[in-house]
Amino acid sequence: MRSAVTYGDRGHRLGPAILIVALASSDGLRTALVVAASIVVGVGALGGLRRTYTVWRAGGRRQVWQGAAWFLLTGLVVVLFRAARARVG
Repeated sequence: MRSAVTYGDRGHRLGPAILIVALASSDGLRTALVVAASIVVGVGALGGLRRTYTVWRAGGRRQVWQGAAWFLLTGLVVVLFRAARARVG
């Protein structure tokens, strides 16, 4: 369970941290970092879903990894809305 929580926490902190750096940067770098923040959280969510599948196939407790994946998918929606707002505003 600890590894799933750590995985979800890292992905959830890294995406918004990149977005905060994007808000403080210039226009060209801002665009790249806004896209990177969304990609980081999205890849983290997909990685969590992949890990859920592999744990399920091995007969383990998949629920903790599924929870981490849903946590990151929710974080992805938040980052996407913040990114759109940062890009427009």
